[in-house]
Amino acid sequence: MRLRTFAALVLLTFLGLWLPALPRADALPPYYWTTALYPPRATSGPLGEAIDIRASWSCLYPQIGRVGGTTTRPPDVGTVTFKAVHQNGSVTTESFAGVSADTRVKWSYPGVVAGEDTISASVKPTAGWCVGEHGTPSGPFHYTWNVAPTLTLAPSGTTTEVNHDFTVTATFHPGSNGGSANGENVSFTASGPGGSMGSGPVHVAGNQARWTFSRAGPGTDTISATVTQKGGDGLPASPITHSWRAPVLSLTLSPPTATSEVGATALVTATLRRDGLAVDGVHVQFDVAASGSGPAKSGSRHTNSSGSATYGWSRALPGIDHVTVTATYLGQHLTDSARHSWTKAVQTGDLTITLAPAGVATPVDEPFTATAKVTLDGVAFSGATVHFVASQPGGATKTADPLLAAGAAGFTFTRPTAGDETITATVTEAGHHGSVSIPHTWTSEGGGGSTPPGRLGGSSSPPGGTTTVTGDGCAPAAAVTLHVGDAEVGLATAADDGTFHAVVQAPQLPLGRYTVTATCGDLTAEGTLDLVGLTSATGTAAAASVTSAAILTFVALLVFSLLRVPGWGQDLAGRPRRDDPSGG
Repeated sequence: MRLRTFAALVLLTFLGLWLPALPRADALPPYYWTTALYPPRATSGPLGEAIDIRASWSCLYPQIGRVGGTTTRPPDVGTVTFKAVHQNGSVTTESFAGVSADTRVKWSYPGVVAGEDTISASVKPTAGWCVGEHGTPSGPFHYTWNVAPTLTLAPSGTTTEVNHDFTVTATFHPGSNGGSANGENVSFTASGPGGSMGSGPVHVAGNQARWTFSRAGPGTDTISATVTQKGGDGLPASPITHSWRAPVLSLTLSPPTATSEVGATALVTATLRRDGLAVDGVHVQFDVAASGSGPAKSGSRHTNSSGSATYGWSRALPGIDHVTVTATYLGQHLTDSARHSWTKAVQTGDLTITLAPAGVATPVDEPFTATAKVTLDGVAFSGATVHFVASQPGGATKTADPLLAAGAAGFTFTRPTAGDETITATVTEAGHHGSVSIPHTWTSEGGGGSTPPGRLGGSSSPPGGTTTVTGDGCAPAAAVTLHVGDAEVGLATAADDGTFHAVVQAPQLPLGRYTVTATCGDLTAEGTLDLVGLTSATGTAAAASVTSAAILTFVALLVFSLLRVPGWGQDLAGRPRRDDPSGG
């Protein structure tokens, strides 16, 4: 009995001391939040290969556990932020808004830099009882990102002229575990024009190996390489490409059209260039076809230090000569052509006669007008008869006898057949006599007749430079527009004889050969423009030979129509979590 009484007194005394210390409902401490991290089981992996890290958070009382059990409690929502502190001190973060308490959110993280990351998670409550309260982030998780060794090739995407050497370099990159490929071997392979070729073993020094090779023909090589590794398989490099190009050669004959009086000496100049630079000492052949002006003529020359060779000849009769120049260089056959007209004028006293346009071309069945102008002592001669005669080999002779008005008279006619002919105008009046002859060409729509079928030559200029364009076949005073593709590059006005000269601004396009088109009315002419670059290998003297006003000659091909871990369920400090929410 005494023992029971004593026990009761002790219990009452303890309750009397402890009960007053219990907190009242209005004096509860503040809420606080906690964050748990669920990392992958692995602790290292390749850089760039993402790992999935999950986190959850809870809103708690500090002493009596989870708050809950009331129907008036608002939902707890927050923004969870993952943070990775890298070995180099930099930081990567990613946040996820609207995460409810006791649910998991996932971060797929591929790593940023090689080495160890320290990863943690925290939350900022945005709704519920923990808004504005303090809390604890998760414990840290350590993960190491590894970089594998690699082999790279350089340079990629470059171009070399055929029959010149190209060197490819393979470089070994040790990766995060260090090491070296020195003493190992690299095997190179190139697959492209002419088939595949290989290097055989190339010794590695300074973690690099080099292979030099060349190709005889143009095309693109795909280059691959593999380095041996001690105790492992060979390490391949990602393939690269390299292109081989033939040299850009041009042979031009100038002037493309010209007119001389019979008995004079006509001169044409052929110019040979390689990638825009003059080529010296190459044999070129000139051929002047037989025509109404006389028999065939020919001659050969060698190009000089300017890449040029000049040929001259003369005629005793009026007519049209077609001149062709050919050369063979670096295995390529080059050719270009020009047309030269011969005229003859006979004058008595002060009577002067001109006949124009001379040496032009007109499509068959289209009207052509030759205009004679006559002066006496510098004054227009009127009232006299002009006797026109048009003679085409194999065709009917056509004549007309108009009267001069204001010192001029015209003769308009057509031809159904392509070919060359000679037009003569004669005036005999009051003791005065004058006669003049000019050549003319009729062309078919397909380039028939004796008109050259096309000009394969051209000229060259650096991108953005200038070049002088010459051509013929336009109507007198016609507006001429020049294009490269859709871009307008120059304008000109045709002279009385249908020729034109224009300064063309070379477009800013990749190096290569382009077609230049000149349009005047319904007629077109085409030529080529080689855009070339200057390299340090050419030297100053070679570069100086590239003229910014290189003559671009045009084709006489005139077309009638217009051309168209730590364990799951624990925080990372190793402490049991207050709650283990269901997986997400």
